[in-house]
Amino acid sequence: NYDTDYRPMVEYAKARGMRVVAANAPRRYVTIAGSKGLPHLESLHTAAKYLPPLPLPPVSVDYKAHFQWAHVDALADAQGMAEAAPPLDASSVAYAAAARNHQQHNDGGGCPYIGLNAQAESLLDPIILWDATMAHAIYSEADAASLVVHICGSFHSEYSLGIAEFLRHYDSSSRAVPSGAKGDGASSDEPRRVDPLRMVVVTIYPEEHIDSFDPVRHQNAGDFVILTDAHLPRSHDANSHRHLQQQ
Repeated sequence: NYDTDYRPMVEYAKARGMRVVAANAPRRYVTIAGSKGLPHLESLHTAAKYLPPLPLPPVSVDYKAHFQWAHVDALADAQGMAEAAPPLDASSVAYAAAARNHQQHNDGGGCPYIGLNAQAESLLDPIILWDATMAHAIYSEADAASLVVHICGSFHSEYSLGIAEFLRHYDSSSRAVPSGAKGDGASSDEPRRVDPLRMVVVTIYPEEHIDSFDPVRHQNAGDFVILTDAHLPRSHDANSHRHLQQQ
């Protein structure tokens, strides 16, 4: 979806002299993470140039619950499995993710880049690698710019998880570790911050009724939550249609 989604933004930035950063992990390393696991990346010397410091920091319970309900549960439902994810507290982040996933699973939404093609048990490591790599790229660029705007699928940042969680980690690690020392997720070559990084998460959801804010599904999904008209065509829907025609 580069031509329809990203190219207009890239061309806009180039025309105005704005720096553009390719933040995602190379697909070859994402494939390795999915097939062999994240620890295998530590043995690849070529990976250090393109990935954040390894090993990656552990993710939170909410991060895992969000993944489980946004992807594993949908995959189980799609495959007709009897059991999927455990019951959820109605006040939890994962409960909101489950409510959103139910809607997206019915209307074909979600993140088209991730999809549900991989086996559920092998999908978490690639997602962790994506989020950590994008967060590290953003954090590395933040010192050179007064503002960094990162565009991603909502799954990667909603509820201040995903990329946002890793950004908080890199920020706190950078300020906590003395210059010249090495700590978890921070290298001696990285700048040391005095003030915390300021971050705003804007989450955009296509909805059938954009004038109806549902507290269960929308509250805390971001610092700002924008509802767009789900009846309008989306680029990845059109791309999927073209792909089917080509087949």
